Amino acid sequence: MKRILPKMDCCIALNVIRLVIRLSLILWRSISVNHSATYYTRNGFCAYELEGYTGFVFSNKLGTLHNPHCVNLAIKRIYETYNAKEIIDAKRQSRKPIIIPHSSCHSLRHTFCSRLCESDINIKVVQEIMGHKNVETTLDIYTEVNFNKKQESLEELASKMDFF
Repeated sequence: MKRILPKMDCCIALNVIRLVIRLSLILWRSISVNHSATYYTRNGFCAYELEGYTGFVFSNKLGTLHNPHCVNLAIKRIYETYNAKEIIDAKRQSRKPIIIPHSSCHSLRHTFCSRLCESDINIKVVQEIMGHKNVETTLDIYTEVNFNKKQESLEELASKMDFF
């Protein structure tokens, strides 16, 4: 299976988490700027409807959904700014820089699907959430199996086969 992000050590993983949190805050600020717009219902969610779906958390200043290209540009701007600062800081401290790899909103989609599968959610439910026409797409392209999940599955199988 194809890996979206390379294997990361703990420091890089923490930096990726910080990147996602920072992106969430930036997108959330765009909501609070337009909170009084007529596009929002009383519960604070976007009233925009797309293919029968409503209740979106993030919207742009027009009250419609963000364009994925714009979200990717925001993500790129965040990790490039961080990486540039990290390179300078690493040189000053005489250490190897911890660089956040290229990422996009589609990488987050892969991660979301993988985490759903790791949580033992019914694969048909995952297929529906992801919007795939058939389950093969969900299983073959979007899910990854990590070492811990393999180990847990084998231990569970071993405990079921234990007769003594």
